[in-house]
Amino acid sequence: MSFIKTYAAIGLSKSGIVSLLSITDQNNVVLLFDYNLEVLNDVFFINHLKNYNKKVEVMSCAINASWEADIIVISNAYLRNKDLVRQIKMVATGKVVIVLLDKKNQYHESINPEAMLALFPFSKVLFITELEMDHLGIFLKDHDHQNTNYAGALS
Repeated sequence: MSFIKTYAAIGLSKSGIVSLLSITDQNNVVLLFDYNLEVLNDVFFINHLKNYNKKVEVMSCAINASWEADIIVISNAYLRNKDLVRQIKMVATGKVVIVLLDKKNQYHESINPEAMLALFPFSKVLFITELEMDHLGIFLKDHDHQNTNYAGALS
């Protein structure tokens, strides 16, 4: 038996969101926030086209999405918005925060692993690339059982 988990996808690229949809269980909820409405529209179309049939909701702000989520997946690019990050920090206590790095696997100059761990001290912070999304799926499925063996490999 798996528990229903809610994911907040904040500022992910279209391919990042589609990867997230493909690895989450059928009964989980994915909350989307992005400033680019075209990406969100495309995701709804792809969700229907590929028969993922996941419950996908568009949120009006990242804070509401993060508040409702068990797992927050945020793009590296959105971490540059310090106000947004501060607001997410207020609701991220006890949650898994996954930072999806850009395709070059690089951190923004002001965002590095140590800074992120300090920013979210009461959360489990993971750093992955889109290529590692399959490994993330393994971690997320085991997360229900408190198995964090995969977390070291992802961070």
